[in-house]
Amino acid sequence: MFTSSPPSDGANIWVGSDNTLVGKLRSSDGKLIGTVEPGGVEHRGFAFDGSKMWIAILSNSTITAVLARNGEIQGTFPVGTGPWGAAFDGENIWIANFFDSSVTVLRARNGAFFNSFPVESAPKVIIYDGSSIWVACSGSNTVNKITRSSP
Repeated sequence: MFTSSPPSDGANIWVGSDNTLVGKLRSSDGKLIGTVEPGGVEHRGFAFDGSKMWIAILSNSTITAVLARNGEIQGTFPVGTGPWGAAFDGENIWIANFFDSSVTVLRARNGAFFNSFPVESAPKVIIYDGSSIWVACSGSNTVNKITRSSP
C-alpha cells in the first residue's frame, strides 16, 4: 500500500490529531504557527485547493474547508461514513470514506455535492496523479483507479 505525503499549503505543513485541534507548522523549521478547530476529532485526510485546506473529519463524517492564510472556517460538508483521505483534482475534492467503502466528490468552489460511488473495502489513501484518482483500500489490499470523468 502507499501513503500520502504530509499535507502542505505550499508554505506550511498541516498536522491532524485525535483531539479537536489541527496544527499549522512552518515548513522551514517546524514551528507551530497556529491551530484551527475544524470540528469533531480524528482529523484524517487533507487536500489543498490553492486557497483552502480541506480537512476530513472521521468522527462526524464531514469535511471542513479552512482558508489556509488565516484559518477561517469556510464551511463544513457531509460526506460518507468515516472520511479518511482527501485529494484535489483541480476542480473537485475527492474523499475516501473508510466505513462505507465509497468515494464522495464535492465541488471545491462551494462544497456542493457532485457524486458518490462505491470502491473496494475500507479506502484510506486517495491521490490524484494529474489524470486519474487512485484509492488504496486497506480492507481488500487493492488500489482502485478512477478516471476523473467517471462520476
